[in-house]
Amino acid sequence: MHSIRAGLAAAVLVLLVVTPAGAGIITTEHFTDADFAALVLEDDIAFVAEGRIGNSALDGDHEFDLGPSTAAPYATDQFVWPGETPVQFALTYDEILNRVSFTVGGHTLSYTPQETFTDLFIRTRAVNDDTSIVIDDLVLDGAPIIDTSSAFGVGTGADVLHIAGADLMDGFTLTGRSTMRWQSRPSRSRLAFQIKAAKAEESPVPEPATLVLVLGGVLGLFARSQRSRI
Repeated sequence: MHSIRAGLAAAVLVLLVVTPAGAGIITTEHFTDADFAALVLEDDIAFVAEGRIGNSALDGDHEFDLGPSTAAPYATDQFVWPGETPVQFALTYDEILNRVSFTVGGHTLSYTPQETFTDLFIRTRAVNDDTSIVIDDLVLDGAPIIDTSSAFGVGTGADVLHIAGADLMDGFTLTGRSTMRWQSRPSRSRLAFQIKAAKAEESPVPEPATLVLVLGGVLGLFARSQRSRI
C-alpha cells in the first residue's frame, strides 16, 4: 500500500511521512472490495458502523448498526431513510472510555471495540439499477476531507474510501452525510454504507541513512540535468 514512487516526488513523500509526530497528514484513496479484502483481514477490523436501507420503517429489519461486524452487530436501531434528502451522521471514539458512538438522525448506538485500529474505510454499496448512495461533507476532527464515497447500481456497485494518517487511537470524531436515492425502494443492505475501523498494512518507512541516499540520488540527478542545459 502507499507505494513509493521514483524521483523527487518519492523523496517529498518520505519527508512528509517522517516529520515529527503530531503533523498528522491525512490521505485518501479508493479501493475495490477485492483490494480491501487483500489489504485488511477480518481479524484486523475493530468495529463497523453501518447505515442500510433495512425496510426503512420503525419496525422489522433495522436501518443502522454498530459492532464487531455487520453479520453480528452489537447494537441496532430503526430509522426511516428519506430518499434524495441528506442525512447527517457522526462517528466518535472516546479513547479514555474506549467507547465508539454512532449517531444517525438523532439516534445513537455505542460499542466498546476489542481491537486497536489505524485507518478508516468508508464503503458504499448500491445493488439495484435505479439506486445510488453518496457519502460526502466529511470532516475528521475539524479538518474537511475533500473526497467522497459513492456507489451506483451499475457495474460493481461498490466503492471503498480509505482514510489514513490520523492518530485515531487518540480519539476522533468523523462527521458526514449520506444521501440515498431510489425509484423502487430496495431492502436490507442492497443500499448501504459502512465505516470500518481497522489495521492496515503500511509501506515501510526508510531508515534515516536510506533517506539520505534517496535525497542524495535525487539531488545528483537534478545537478546533472542542470549541467546538461549549460
